[in-house]
Amino acid sequence: MKKTIIPVLGIGLLLGAACGGGDDGNGDLTIYAGSFAVIETFQEQNGSSCPTPTQPYENELTLEIDKNDIEADFDTRWGVLYGQINEDGSFLAADNQGNPDLELQFTGEFVDENGFGANMRENMPGCVRWTSMTGDRIIQE
Repeated sequence: MKKTIIPVLGIGLLLGAACGGGDDGNGDLTIYAGSFAVIETFQEQNGSSCPTPTQPYENELTLEIDKNDIEADFDTRWGVLYGQINEDGSFLAADNQGNPDLELQFTGEFVDENGFGANMRENMPGCVRWTSMTGDRIIQE
């Protein structure tokens, strides 16, 4: 009996290893990686300690993608945020820039590999602020 169970269990483990792997089912998300010109537009804020918003604001963003991990590196204002990108092109990246009183959440979705729509949520003492963003790929010639 043991000789029959062990080979069946072994085959099950081999099939699981061959078919498993959490990232094997995902499409190639690196199509979303690259540099983007970003236009930021202030949306709204809630709180009495919010700084004066600047709008519209132009920024540049470099996205690096490894499997489902995303790193969003803004040229100015936001710094580097870390998170996840999904197979449908939606993403969430966050960080506090080393400040325990600050929380940044960058959420959005790609419309195609060349552009996205997103929102930045800033949460700081006495203020929560939302900024909408559109990003267009910077084409390297």
